[in-house]
Amino acid sequence: MKNLNPKLKISEQNYESILKKYPQVFENAPDGILITDSKGFILDCNITEQELIGYDYKEIVGKHITTFHSDKYKELFKKKLREIKIVGYVEAELEIVQKNGKIIPIWRKGTPVQDENGNVLNIVAFSRDISNIKEAEQKLTKLNIELEQKVEERTKELKKSEEKYREAFNRAEFYKDLFTHDMNNNLQAILSAVDLACLLLKNENNSSKVDDLLDKVKMFVEDGARLISDIKKLSKLEKEDQISIQSIEVLAILKNVIEFSQNQYQDKEVNVETEISYEKVIVQANELMKDVLENIMLNAIKHNKNLVVEIMIRISKIEKDGINYYKFNFIDNGMGISDDRKEKIFQRGFMEDKSLRGMGLGLSLVKKIIDSYNGQIWVEDKVQGDHSKGSNFIIFIPEGVE
Repeated sequence: MKNLNPKLKISEQNYESILKKYPQVFENAPDGILITDSKGFILDCNITEQELIGYDYKEIVGKHITTFHSDKYKELFKKKLREIKIVGYVEAELEIVQKNGKIIPIWRKGTPVQDENGNVLNIVAFSRDISNIKEAEQKLTKLNIELEQKVEERTKELKKSEEKYREAFNRAEFYKDLFTHDMNNNLQAILSAVDLACLLLKNENNSSKVDDLLDKVKMFVEDGARLISDIKKLSKLEKEDQISIQSIEVLAILKNVIEFSQNQYQDKEVNVETEISYEKVIVQANELMKDVLENIMLNAIKHNKNLVVEIMIRISKIEKDGINYYKFNFIDNGMGISDDRKEKIFQRGFMEDKSLRGMGLGLSLVKKIIDSYNGQIWVEDKVQGDHSKGSNFIIFIPEGVE
């Protein structure tokens, strides 16, 4: 090995001592080796370094070490030269540009050769091609990203499945409560009618009264059949991710509900007044609107200890947040609802007396139905500040299209 550039200012004696000590290591090293002067001009290089850079010996020696760096690493040498004088060695990942223009990543470590005063005379730099390592890192990073994406997708799928099964469970609970409450009411009403009919049949003069009871039994059976039909229909629609909402007229439904509620409690005097200035009231709802109205009415009658039950039903229009609603007020003279219970009565599982008849869907399910209409329901005092004077159930339901 011979210096081909005599103009370079180097320590010939020091350089020759390096080569004499380690000639075999220098030539046969698996890593590329560069020897530079203190300023970074290349004095010598081994075959591995030549193969790494892609230039032959004559094209390398005499050039500054940064000649073969990619543009973004050309300033790195200055920083590392300052560092090598302080720390005693430097190492860094950088990129070199081969003769054919290909950029490859390398890991380079530099060690200074110093005189007795600590002055840097030469730098021995070892270079190793880390293309395979970088490629493996990139593949690993890609695999990690893909794995994270798959985990995220799987997590979303699991969350979606969890929500789906939770919805299915809640829906099953909804149907169970719906069926249990309403069908229990119908069966109890049928049983009472049959018992009374049996008593009346002992006297032949009561045949007309028995006929009336049989008509009621028929009505209760038809209500039960409608309930089953509604549940099946609602279940099918929900399984298909459809919402069973349409424009329906409620005045006829309300009239039937009032008559039904009064007939359910013939032992009480039930006076129902209405304030409705519309020939038609069309809302965005479905078949379960009947159950909503019926539940409110039956509760107003049932939880009333007065000799005369008074219920005022008022329907008006209101605009809120840019949406037109029909507002339903059901105002009664019952025992009322204390402030600490006004929200609880709409929660699932809250029932004051499970032995009472006519609980219908339960107010928690009523609220669920109203919510599905994008409506609202709450209760206030009939007389503000005194709940004992009665309740005012208020329902907002979006106006429908005729």
